[in-house]
Amino acid sequence: VPGGTETTGSDASGCRGTPIEMRMIMDDTLRSPMLDIDLSALRHNLGLVRAMAGDREVIASIKANAYGFGVVGISRALVAAGVRKLWTGNFDEAVALRAAGIDAEILLFGGAEPHQYEALLRHDLQPTIFDDAGASGLAAAAAAAGKAAPVWIKVDAGLGRLGVPVDEAFAFVRGVVATPGLALRGVYSHLPFGSADGRQWALDRQGAFQRLIARLAEAGVAVPVTQLWGSSGLLTGLPDDSNAVCVGHALYGLTPLEPGVGDDQSFRPLVRSLSAGIIRITEAGAGDGGTGGYGRIDNRLAATAAIGIGDGLRK
Repeated sequence: VPGGTETTGSDASGCRGTPIEMRMIMDDTLRSPMLDIDLSALRHNLGLVRAMAGDREVIASIKANAYGFGVVGISRALVAAGVRKLWTGNFDEAVALRAAGIDAEILLFGGAEPHQYEALLRHDLQPTIFDDAGASGLAAAAAAAGKAAPVWIKVDAGLGRLGVPVDEAFAFVRGVVATPGLALRGVYSHLPFGSADGRQWALDRQGAFQRLIARLAEAGVAVPVTQLWGSSGLLTGLPDDSNAVCVGHALYGLTPLEPGVGDDQSFRPLVRSLSAGIIRITEAGAGDGGTGGYGRIDNRLAATAAIGIGDGLRK
């Protein structure tokens, strides 16, 4: 860790943490790959996202090991910066956050499997539901545990991947609100895109979701949190009647958008460096310089580093 900088590191097993934790990790592992991450860049990006979100709450997407940057270290930094809701698609990652002492609200994309219900309730996690089977199963588990299960309802507003269809969602939400043992925390949808055509597609479909939320309000159904847009919708300034956004890419200095689509903000990359030990240096003539394997080796010296696809290195 460069002197005076605030970073979080990663060994080959995907562990990450503060500089102190980095030293602990380096003592505990025999592997050398290390990712050096600048947490000040994360806070900078969070500030830009908050400014663009305005009055909407920023929920941090930390799925896929916080986009590969380390779910525990990144989550600690986000919570320290005032983020109170973290959203992941991985049950094991959610439990790891609790084991690390993170007390923020932890939401789960994708729905829960029945064998996870008891642990969900024990770790105070907030799962997604989108069908009667999930609602009734979780309600039964909550009754057995003697507590209410906080739930989020995902609505399919046009992506066609997961969620209760938008034209069936009004009845479903009302049914969940009336079900003992279930406590509605929010209703959300997902309309991701990267191109100008995709932006128009999302714009055409967002109205159905917002009409649903308005209809629920007219019927007296209180939905604490509503969320539709992620990084793509936020960066392109799409209209939004929701009170929250869930952002992943932009927080990490990434963009889901093609060049020329959306607001070009000064987001900073988190990666400061990626390093690994060299385990062999081969002089010219040790190989035949052919084009087999992974490509031609035709250097005076060829160095082999102890890092590969299992560490996130792409070709």
